[in-house]
Amino acid sequence: LSTNSAPISAPRSAAAVSVGVQVTGTVTNPTVRPSFAGTASSLEAGVREAVTQQVQTRVADVKTKVDSATLDARRRASAQAQQIVADAEQRAAAIRAGADSAAARVRSTADEQAKALVAKATNPALRIAAQAGADKLRSQADAQATTLTRAAGTRADSLVAAARKQAAAIAPPDSL
Repeated sequence: LSTNSAPISAPRSAAAVSVGVQVTGTVTNPTVRPSFAGTASSLEAGVREAVTQQVQTRVADVKTKVDSATLDARRRASAQAQQIVADAEQRAAAIRAGADSAAARVRSTADEQAKALVAKATNPALRIAAQAGADKLRSQADAQATTLTRAAGTRADSLVAAARKQAAAIAPPDSL
């Protein structure tokens, strides 16, 4: 052998290969022959082990990426679901505020009309009748305003419930 040659090393992932040696002859004239019996099966087992490790590593990498993507998708879906509910709650608040404002206008208008009716009454008998009519007008306006407020509340609650149902379909509560 030459003295300038570098040693040959096996790859790190490769398994050791057993090579048998058959020594025959005499002490003064020995004959050494390599025996490769079983070497093929040893190489096959080493290759099989290396391939199995590579496959397991790649499967673990893919599983990690899939789990990360799944978690990210769930977070985005949860954020979208929360936004849907928040938007619906804002619209519901606007509906309720509009109904409260309309109810206040109905009551105010009825009160103004009732006061005008009583003011037009000139004698005590007409004033008593006008006061009864004004009370009835206020009572009807109050009932109308209450009905308006309840209907708006029902509509707003229905809107929020539909948004929550849609949000649950997008991102079930137990998805995170």
